[in-house]
Amino acid sequence: AGQSRGKEIHLKLSGAPYYGADGAFLGFRGSTTDETSEILARERAEDVQTRFADAMENLNAGFVLWDAEGRFVRCNGYFKTVFPGQAKNMVPGICFEDYIRKIADGSFNREIIGGPERWIASRLASHEESSSDREVMFQDGRWMKIQKKRLQDGSVLTFYYDITELKEREEELRQAIL
Repeated sequence: AGQSRGKEIHLKLSGAPYYGADGAFLGFRGSTTDETSEILARERAEDVQTRFADAMENLNAGFVLWDAEGRFVRCNGYFKTVFPGQAKNMVPGICFEDYIRKIADGSFNREIIGGPERWIASRLASHEESSSDREVMFQDGRWMKIQKKRLQDGSVLTFYYDITELKEREEELRQAIL
């Protein structure tokens, strides 16, 4: 890195010694390449990735990203906190089907209606949809709004919002009306 009129520049130098026929050192032959724009673009991309990761960590919702081949990419801390039993299976590169099978095999879903294979098939079919928006009550009584969207590159982005308080207020209102 160097300076040019107050701006930092990044140069790549490459050279080799040059010798005369008699073996005397005559200097170096080489080239210089200005790599400033590439380095600045890489730094901007890293900054965007850092900001994105920070934003996802600070969401008041669970966030999970699967790549176009159905492999786990990342989830945020909120997801890991809300679903600790599931989060242990969130190993980078695990395929969605293997992840779902681990959930079905665990104590999380011992009482799956219709049996585990039916539940697995349902989850796999849901994962293939381009988008979905559903509300689910879990065995522990929590309600989650689950929004899934397949992105243009084929990856799948899913958000989990805890709507338990909203559902409780809806029930209180319903009871008050009756």
